[in-house]
Amino acid sequence: MSTEASALAQTLVQHSEEDVLQALELYDSFYPHARQQLLQQYEREPLKRYTGEILSFNPDKHFGFIRAPPEAELDKDVFCSSNEMGHFQVGESVTFTLIFNKNQQPQARLLQGPDGSVPQFKGYDESGPPLKLMRTEQPKAGYMGQGGTIRVAPPPPRPAIKVAITPPPPPASAGKGKVVNRPPAGPPPSFANGRPLVNPPPRAAMAPQNPPMVATPPAPCPPQHLQQQQMTSRLAGTILSFVPEKNYGFIGSQAAMAMFGKDVFVSSAEIGSFSIGEAVMFDVVQNAKGQPQARNLEACSLTLPAAGQEDPNRYVGTITSYNADKFFGFIACPEAMAVYGKDVFVSSYEIADCKVKDTVSFRVVLNQSGKPQARDLAPE
Repeated sequence: MSTEASALAQTLVQHSEEDVLQALELYDSFYPHARQQLLQQYEREPLKRYTGEILSFNPDKHFGFIRAPPEAELDKDVFCSSNEMGHFQVGESVTFTLIFNKNQQPQARLLQGPDGSVPQFKGYDESGPPLKLMRTEQPKAGYMGQGGTIRVAPPPPRPAIKVAITPPPPPASAGKGKVVNRPPAGPPPSFANGRPLVNPPPRAAMAPQNPPMVATPPAPCPPQHLQQQQMTSRLAGTILSFVPEKNYGFIGSQAAMAMFGKDVFVSSAEIGSFSIGEAVMFDVVQNAKGQPQARNLEACSLTLPAAGQEDPNRYVGTITSYNADKFFGFIACPEAMAVYGKDVFVSSYEIADCKVKDTVSFRVVLNQSGKPQARDLAPE
């Protein structure tokens, strides 16, 4: 979501609902082709708003952070720029709309104070770089507007650059009216018995002080199978495809997708008797190009959830950390790591009386960013 969109939203909320609706009616008349997009937008669920405390703000860097509310199920605090922060101060409680940037990092937009106040977009101060919204451009020559053609004056000519050339210093004189002749440039002449030699004898070649250096050939690169790096944990996934003629296929794994951003290659030597659609556990190695490949396949005892469906499994893991100031912690579980590729987030609402190093059982749901969250904790 662009900065311009936030600035426009801050302006709209300063007006009454009736004024905004009338403005949208005028907008619809100006851009009638956008009506379908507007209707589709209003059919979606609105972005959620949360309340949190402003933890910090750096005026030199023009940004700060808002404490992540537990109900948002975030594993980090929420970024907030100076354009959104406005007049609010550290320690104040604000309500904001939560969005995620292209890197899936949480950001706060359209802040509102307890009294209903919303800061007006003003850009950075004079010490910071100007924003694109604050930049103005001159109209181009030939643009036809009301009243005729706008003519833009040509830019003023650049001033001529004057270069001062300093003359060389005069030859040094030896007394009044006498000029000392300087010797010509070049190496000094050789002398013998006080007289210069016309053809001096060649100098004897000097023996080298150090023995000649011998280039050492580079060490040979190890074979490709020795360059592969094996991951420490096993992953779970479903065989998506296999082409017998090409002797390879691919395994779909949410954990591998989170780690590598792609499905996992599997060769005919590894797939064995498994077929498309079966759930498997496997080791992952990276070849010389960093691409994931499956090794040591075996049947998976977990029921892997399909995309968009709830995970039916109940996991057992250990609480490895909990931050009482931020109201969240994490659970380490090998089975959950195999499915999701990361430790499981747990909020203060779920952790209850459990403590770090306690063994617990739990369900897993995914938040808006697709990250695993623990639910229904029970001590083991």
